[in-house]
Amino acid sequence: MEGLEFPDTDAKLAGNDASGFELGSDDDIQFENSDFEIPGFSDVDIVAEQKNGKLGPASAPAEPEPDDNNGLPPNTLSDEQYQKFLKNLSSYPLNVRIAVEDLIVKNEFTDEAEFEIILKVLKKVPARQLASELEKMLDIALPVPRDFERRTSEEYEIYKSSFQYQLRNKIIPGAIVCSVATGLCIMLFLFAKNFIYKPAKASSLYRQGYVLLEADDYPNSELKFNEAVLYDLQKKWFFRYAQGYRRHKQYTRAEQMYRNILYCFNHDKTAGLEYAEMELNDLANYEKAENVLLRDVLDYHVNDSDGLLLLGDTYLEWATEKDFSKFEDARVKYAELIQLYGPTNLYMSRMMRYFIRTDNLLEVLQLKERFMPKEKSLGAQDWTELSGFMLDKLYGPLAPADEYLRTKIEDVKEMLMRAVRADSSNPAALYNLSRYYVQMNNSMNAKSSLERTLLAFENAPSLKKRDIYKYIDSYRLLGEQYIEEREYLKAREYFTSGISLFQNEQTSSGFEGNHQVGKLYADMGDIDYFISGDENSALLNYQDSVSNDNDTSEIRYKIGAIQYGKKNYSEALGSFMKASEDNPDDTSLLLAMGNTLSLRNDAYASQGYYERLIDILDAEKEQKGILFPQMRSDESEIVDLYLKASNNLGVTLYKLARRTGNSTLNAQAISNFQESIRAWDALTRNQQTLIRLGGSNLAEQNIKYLTHPMPDFEPAIYTDVSRTLSTEEGLNP
Repeated sequence: MEGLEFPDTDAKLAGNDASGFELGSDDDIQFENSDFEIPGFSDVDIVAEQKNGKLGPASAPAEPEPDDNNGLPPNTLSDEQYQKFLKNLSSYPLNVRIAVEDLIVKNEFTDEAEFEIILKVLKKVPARQLASELEKMLDIALPVPRDFERRTSEEYEIYKSSFQYQLRNKIIPGAIVCSVATGLCIMLFLFAKNFIYKPAKASSLYRQGYVLLEADDYPNSELKFNEAVLYDLQKKWFFRYAQGYRRHKQYTRAEQMYRNILYCFNHDKTAGLEYAEMELNDLANYEKAENVLLRDVLDYHVNDSDGLLLLGDTYLEWATEKDFSKFEDARVKYAELIQLYGPTNLYMSRMMRYFIRTDNLLEVLQLKERFMPKEKSLGAQDWTELSGFMLDKLYGPLAPADEYLRTKIEDVKEMLMRAVRADSSNPAALYNLSRYYVQMNNSMNAKSSLERTLLAFENAPSLKKRDIYKYIDSYRLLGEQYIEEREYLKAREYFTSGISLFQNEQTSSGFEGNHQVGKLYADMGDIDYFISGDENSALLNYQDSVSNDNDTSEIRYKIGAIQYGKKNYSEALGSFMKASEDNPDDTSLLLAMGNTLSLRNDAYASQGYYERLIDILDAEKEQKGILFPQMRSDESEIVDLYLKASNNLGVTLYKLARRTGNSTLNAQAISNFQESIRAWDALTRNQQTLIRLGGSNLAEQNIKYLTHPMPDFEPAIYTDVSRTLSTEEGLNP
């Protein structure tokens, strides 16, 4: 700049502190010997260094040409302006003063730009404004105290010692710093407490309570759990406790735990589904399972596929086990799933279950064709249901309208094997495969498979009602395999286990028997009846068989035979009459009925049964021609029955003749006695020598009485009856 030089500005402005925000008074500024040299206003006649950095001879100051700057040359200051400039500059913060001096000394800008800054100092613009201009020019940061421009340095020093300054600049900032520090400490403490200590303490208490749960100390486990939740709610532990109580069959505690999860964790879907599954599968509480799914799952998770699927399964189980009308509700839910999410294998398999449970063979066969090509298209449960249903239809009875479909039932064994491969621990799948081996008369595989089935049932965590029936029937099937091998002790052992299982279930839950349970009692009764000779025990087992939906003519006859042997003729007659409903013309039954009525002195009724029996035997004799009773056992049975029936009919006619005085009946009685004697002769005559065996039969003695009455003798009947119906074979020791 012309006429203005700042060769050295270091430490010439006394009284300024290092902060850049404190200024000394104007009296501290030394204007004598100042380093600032402005041509025309300095006592120095020679300028030692020109702006271009070269030395030159001293010259007298030239007279400034007059101009608009009060007669001064452009970009120059008068003496008064120069003094004012120094004074004003000293009032700015140190960092601003230094920036101004650097601007002038370094001479990096034009004279006009530098003089513009000098003019701003002369005008004493606010420090912030001046600092802003310098920041732009020098590309530096010049912080200025907020209220600096409103005070002189003396005023600012006085202000610094005031309470207001101390409050704003020391007390309040210090308080803020302390508050922030305190807040950080509190936050750190709360973080450590809420996210480290409390979760760790809660986990420790949860773990202790769960150990008590596994040790069956349920009250103390609940106390530990309640203590733990005061520290932290941890969802995973809620689930572990709920599942643990369920596994230990503490269903009330499990229910409460699931309720806690639903309340504390915004109606968690998984908790609602597990709760409903427990009510459905473990407790068979179908109404409650439905309510949980509707109110606690689907109300908060609308149209959720898992919730709808489990609701459909609930209706299906409800209909299968208890209320047939719920089948339609199940179908509607499965149809809704198919409509919402498409006909996937999962939803179509559920529809197949519906058709299986409703015994719709045609629909099942059509769906079976969809799943059969790929083994993974169905899960273990569906393969089990499908294969068991097909096995029943292949070897069991069919409705007349479905009989034509029997020939379309194929791949039964493959489906049974798929069910076992999908889940080898599924007892129902093993049971179905065992029944297949029984149907195939494969005794070795049947026994092996049934033993595996019983072990699987024993290890199953929970069983539905229909599974318990299969469990009981497995004992029966295995026992029957040993009966075929005449290992009656092992058979009795399995029958006893099956009966004990049924009785325990009946006592604990009111379990009802079915046809298979009845057959189990009948098998046990047969061992007592034919092998052990314990007719009292056999009678009880047969009666239990009848009461458990196994009321057959064979069992009724054996009950009647036992009662007949005990001379309980009224009870025996009732049993024989029930047996005759299905087999009215059985020869053994006709003889037993005639004998029972005869011993009850009901001669007219017994006559009818004997005559019917003789008519049937005559028809068989005519059909067979000459009989060889000593050579063929079946013909021997015919002759033996004829012998007894003829004699007993003769006795009955004799009693009627004596009662009515009809001598014709006596003649008929003698004729029947003669027929009985001929039958005796056929049974006892030696076929080689044609010599009769010694002794006489009952008919011969009865004739003697009729022709020569004796006071101490009455015509007698053959009281022995067959132990079984003529169509049944008993057990051989």
